Amino acid sequence: MIGWADIKRMAANVNSKGDNFSLPGRIINILALLGGVLGFAVFFSYSCYFIKERFQVPVWDGIAVLHFLFGNQETGHTPNLFLGEAFRVRDNEHRPIFPMFLWQFDYFMFKSTGLFPVLVSHILAALTAVIALSGIIRRVAWPIGFLIAGAGLALTFAPMNYENLMWEKQVHVYMSLFFSTLSLWLAATKVGGSDLRQDAVWLLLIGIFSFVASFSFGYGMVVWPVLIGHALLSRWRLPLTGTIVVFFLLTTALYATTWMSLSHHDNPADTIFHPWGVLKYTAAFLFAPFIRIAGLLVGTDWHQIAIAGGLCLLAIFIFGAVRRYLILEPENSRARFSVMVGTFCIGIGFITALGRLNINTGDSSRYFIVAILFLLALPGMIWSGRVNESTLRNAFLVSFFYLLIGTAVSSQFTYRNDIEKITMDTIEGALAAEFKVSDTVRGLYPNKIIIDEQVWPYYRRRQNEIGRKLPYSWIGKPFAEIFDTYSSCPGQVEALKPVAGHPGIYTIRGWARFGNFGQQPADWVVAVDQNAIIAGLARVAAATPALGKQLFDLYPDHVQRQSERSGLVGYVRAGSETTLDFYAIHDKEICRFESGLAVERTGS
Repeated sequence: MIGWADIKRMAANVNSKGDNFSLPGRIINILALLGGVLGFAVFFSYSCYFIKERFQVPVWDGIAVLHFLFGNQETGHTPNLFLGEAFRVRDNEHRPIFPMFLWQFDYFMFKSTGLFPVLVSHILAALTAVIALSGIIRRVAWPIGFLIAGAGLALTFAPMNYENLMWEKQVHVYMSLFFSTLSLWLAATKVGGSDLRQDAVWLLLIGIFSFVASFSFGYGMVVWPVLIGHALLSRWRLPLTGTIVVFFLLTTALYATTWMSLSHHDNPADTIFHPWGVLKYTAAFLFAPFIRIAGLLVGTDWHQIAIAGGLCLLAIFIFGAVRRYLILEPENSRARFSVMVGTFCIGIGFITALGRLNINTGDSSRYFIVAILFLLALPGMIWSGRVNESTLRNAFLVSFFYLLIGTAVSSQFTYRNDIEKITMDTIEGALAAEFKVSDTVRGLYPNKIIIDEQVWPYYRRRQNEIGRKLPYSWIGKPFAEIFDTYSSCPGQVEALKPVAGHPGIYTIRGWARFGNFGQQPADWVVAVDQNAIIAGLARVAAATPALGKQLFDLYPDHVQRQSERSGLVGYVRAGSETTLDFYAIHDKEICRFESGLAVERTGS
């Protein structure tokens, strides 16, 4: 962490003589300052974007959380987390005890908009990145430190990490990583001095933080062997090492009380006997986010290259770790901290491989934050001394962290379609739940009964509008109560397809634009029956490449890319003789489909 002494030291560096005031040194400092401004700008813009575009409803594991919190309201029972009922929660292999308080607070105080957990996630993500970078920031002149901080934050909030940054459920990952990293920092910098009482206080805090990390997400369990290994290699006093071992044993015993092998995941008791497969998975896990960007850019499967690159990273790390602990400057706490963070990330890859070896290839967006943390820790391990004295080293650092900013920005283009698709899948799943046809799409959760009978009704009762993007309260209300005047605009509902097993429910498929000439994108489409009641709702954002070409031919003054996302996804309740009119909505304004394009009657 950075304190007042470090700020004074960095200020003193400005007045020091040497390479910083040579012409190359000045150029490097100017580039570092410009890069830092760019990095912080990228960080703030991506953070704001993901807060704005966050998932509007809980999905999958988030549904399981809400089911635990209020799924039993029909019996009148609400879990009391302060009495330890949260310890009954199982989330796959994880025990999210402490994040459960955040989710409950968000549900009861903010009607489960997801904003509060996402804000906490972003704060913890930024703090974790800064702590991980502290090993190198404290050893450079302040302009380069400014660049390092900005680039690290930009990479941490890169679009390739979208799942963690948009999904309120992922606050448990960031809580685990933050408290784990904080524990490692305290162990490296505060424990091991001559004052045993002071060490005991720090050790108590380390034990508490590591316990919180373990019962936030399973990643936190990895911090214990890293702490014990550090204690042994640093020759802590026996009482200190023994205390951390006792903490570890008690935490493991409590964690194991609800452990069970998952039927849809690999059994660690089996995968542990496939060391080469586990090693390859761990290597790809650490290298995947960066090689996937290149792979997506050229349309190639780069998984084997990810394995090779990850194995090289592991070899470099092991070589450097041995040198820092056993050969070079064993008293250098900052370098050791960086080694501990890297070891922690490798351990996460290892335990993930034990449960996912035959399930996936380790390149999911929600895993990328671990690889990013590993990369941020590497410079602090490589450079253990002061680096502001070497122009060549500073030039390399500036180039390296410019590369990280470029990686963050480039992922915006390679993961744009993924972000748009998962957003539409979430909205379509929520629409299906609202019309009680959640078994017809991948939806929000695989168990229809939990969605339709136990979670969705209670969730909707608390959150009528469900954020900014899902205006479900319109359904069933008179059209005139919500909208006043309207104009005309182009659009077409091409089909109302009956939903199998759900009489009277139809899917809406077609396209819509807003304005007399369709010059603006539409947000929603409402279907209004002959009684002027809103009977259906559809989101306008689905990918329609062929339609985009058609619209581009009709309206050549508009951008084809925008037109490609004019498709409808939604549902309507209608009888076989119902007549429907369709209206497009954009920014609280409304327009009716042009004459000849509106669907006037439903199919049978």
